[in-house]
Amino acid sequence: MRFNSIPHSPTLGLTHIAMSMSLTTAAARASRLPPGAARTAPAIMIRARALATAAPGGAPAAGPRFVPGQMLARQAEVPRLPIPTLESSAKYYLASVRPLVDDKAYTATERAVKDFIHHDGGIGQELQRRLIAHDQAQQHSWLEDFWLKYAYLIWRCPTMLNVNWWCQFVDPVPGSIPNLTVPTTGAVPPKGQFTDVQLARAAGLVAGFLDANAAIQSAALPVDTIKGKPLCMNQYTKLFGGTRTPKTGCDSITTPWPTNARHILVLVRDQIFKLPILGDKGQRPSVATIHDMLKSITRLATTATPQPPVGLLTAEDRDLWAKSRLDLELASDRNRTTFRDIDSALFAVALDDSTGGLSPEATHGQIFHNHGRNRWFDKPIVLCVLPTGRAGVNGEHTPSDAVVPGAVFNAVLAQEANIHAARTKGATVQLPEPTHLTWDVPAPVSAALKQAESNVAGAVGALRSCILHEGNGRVGGSDWIKQQAKTSPDSYAQMALQLAYFRDLKHVPATYESASTRGFLHGRTECVRSQSVASKKFVEAWDRRDVSDKEKVAMFREAASVHQATMRQASQGLGCDRHWLGLKLMVKQGEDTPAMFADPSFALSQTFRLSTSNMSPGKYLYGGFGAVTANGYGVNYAVDPEGFKFSVSSWAGSETEAERMRDTLKVTLEDLYKVVGRVE
Repeated sequence: MRFNSIPHSPTLGLTHIAMSMSLTTAAARASRLPPGAARTAPAIMIRARALATAAPGGAPAAGPRFVPGQMLARQAEVPRLPIPTLESSAKYYLASVRPLVDDKAYTATERAVKDFIHHDGGIGQELQRRLIAHDQAQQHSWLEDFWLKYAYLIWRCPTMLNVNWWCQFVDPVPGSIPNLTVPTTGAVPPKGQFTDVQLARAAGLVAGFLDANAAIQSAALPVDTIKGKPLCMNQYTKLFGGTRTPKTGCDSITTPWPTNARHILVLVRDQIFKLPILGDKGQRPSVATIHDMLKSITRLATTATPQPPVGLLTAEDRDLWAKSRLDLELASDRNRTTFRDIDSALFAVALDDSTGGLSPEATHGQIFHNHGRNRWFDKPIVLCVLPTGRAGVNGEHTPSDAVVPGAVFNAVLAQEANIHAARTKGATVQLPEPTHLTWDVPAPVSAALKQAESNVAGAVGALRSCILHEGNGRVGGSDWIKQQAKTSPDSYAQMALQLAYFRDLKHVPATYESASTRGFLHGRTECVRSQSVASKKFVEAWDRRDVSDKEKVAMFREAASVHQATMRQASQGLGCDRHWLGLKLMVKQGEDTPAMFADPSFALSQTFRLSTSNMSPGKYLYGGFGAVTANGYGVNYAVDPEGFKFSVSSWAGSETEAERMRDTLKVTLEDLYKVVGRVE
């Protein structure tokens, strides 16, 4: 992906493509989130092409790949998301249920499914007809509006740990950027201070994000393709200038495209500053100038009258936050203006004045949640930069899936050194001074802030999160997996997780892995149910002494092969979870719930005790999210030629424990590497 510094133009792009995203979805929710609602992995990998730095004065750099208007030029070639047949979804579903239940329960489930899909004049056939009619009435997709509402906007749980994702950037190679080395040993920077390395890193990343925004606003990105076929580019239009807004009962999402916004937010010590950063024609200033802007805001933050930490409320229960926001809006014109500036900002930059340590393990929680402080969790992108210069993003998941912002971040990070090499190049443009956004806080909101502080502390206290980085010498990497294990790196990782979970808790889990469906118009994801009869046979046999290494590896490969086939089916929009959601939503008020949906196996198979997301290759970033059930694990991973990067999360008070699972996974990866290597 190549971004040049192209001046923003609201006239460019294929504006006939409807860009007001109203997505929705999900099915039963076991605890905190609907299964898979907030977890997305790139089953389709996008190559991060070079990011070109801005030409002097902010003029577009030349390049044949970079043509205003081309980003959406092939949307008409992207097919609509299919509605699977009842028989197809039933087969996919039953295969995933079989390893989870005993014979008696499975027989009952088979009967319920058969009655649902085959009974003449039965409810399944009628719901299918209704769903087909619904599809014909939708502009882009039968699923789009369902997914946005039922997967994200309707849920009242706090988004900070239950919806938002985090990614931590890999530190720049020492010496690659003059005067910008992120320390990994020595003393932690003193609390309460901002550093030059922090401001320098932030300035370069802000410049890169602004160049990405310019390319997206002018629809100049080249179309992502797989084997020459275009992927839907709609999600790129959702990254900059949008917001989630709390509403009682169901939130709303705003994702204007093109956006006329010319400012970003800078968060410093819970204070919010509006920073005008683009000229009237979209020109961005140089990295050096952005550095000076950010430095001036850190100084301003030390002298400005402190405002209440309203951002803390974005980490609250959504109905509580909706009430507080409404109270603030009704309190004054100043508050309404402040909200307009926050909501419309291209993105936010959080400059923290403290950090808990130097290792990636010590700092990932700061990017994940930072105890709710100095963040605005409703923005799709909050760039977090620590005093050491380590950086990452906290992202609100509703408008897009990880593959799209991940592609943008990878492209920016791939050219971070080049961005700094051109640090003095940029537009000469007169911009307004930064503004400290202030509030008139009524008494009920002051009380809500005190309660929020306690609630957020409790939520963070219940979270368990850790990371695992394992190198090629001990566990293999993507090249070794393809050549020696003879399977895909993703399937290898999934089977390693199946074995680690089985070792940890002694049973096969209902597993969620997201598959991208961007091969379809306005596609999001489908659920890959990674467990299978083959994977159960593999994990149950692996630690048995009476099974030979050769037999173990054969069972492993069979399980991986089944997983690959399941992934292909889901990526083609032919899983069962989105289909079942659509059919459930076709049941009219007053009609009985079909027996298949009331069958205990249905809820069991959607209680995803292992929720997973692939963010490969992980060269420039790695990330994570909160577990989606109270007694489950949330696992993000990346596989590259050098090895694996995992994050593992869980919740206190259950049989799961993230650090224990992390340690079990480490041993499991080493065991797989040794045994597969011996057999080969």
